Amino acid sequence: MNFDREGNLLQMKREYKLEGLVQTITTIYSINGKEISYTEKTEDNEGEVANKQYKYIWTDDFHYKVIDIENQDTFTDYISLNKAFQFIKNVSKSNKIEHVNTVERTYKDNKITAIKIVTNTVENKKIVGGTSVSNQVVKEYDIMNNPTILHKIEDNKLTMLTIKKYKYYDKN
Repeated sequence: MNFDREGNLLQMKREYKLEGLVQTITTIYSINGKEISYTEKTEDNEGEVANKQYKYIWTDDFHYKVIDIENQDTFTDYISLNKAFQFIKNVSKSNKIEHVNTVERTYKDNKITAIKIVTNTVENKKIVGGTSVSNQVVKEYDIMNNPTILHKIEDNKLTMLTIKKYKYYDKN
């Protein structure tokens, strides 16, 4: 992740590895105050490439939606932030199906120690497929106390490893 001097996210790169498929997603942001848009490029090791453009539309200081600029009617993300501007809820709508994610963070000594994400899939206003709970435990922090290594553990087994790298700029 790369941030500018004001703390705005400029670029994010994610890589997923699953059963031989490697997928890289590069997101480049354009930010001018609350006018935020981004381009997402997805590539995989089989040569597939996809480019999408998204835009934020703010409803107030703590709520916004993200739309696919080319397909506004097929996909929308609704985001809620807390008073510290942290992500607390996401509702992804695609046709008649919604995926609802709520996030809870556990703190100790002003550091995030764990992140719990509860996910429900909703169709026609009814939860379908049950509730999924993801628990991530922070294992390491950087110099600014941001989580850099997170473990997702299920049935006493590590099922996901998340590595985050932050780039900071001097305040001068």
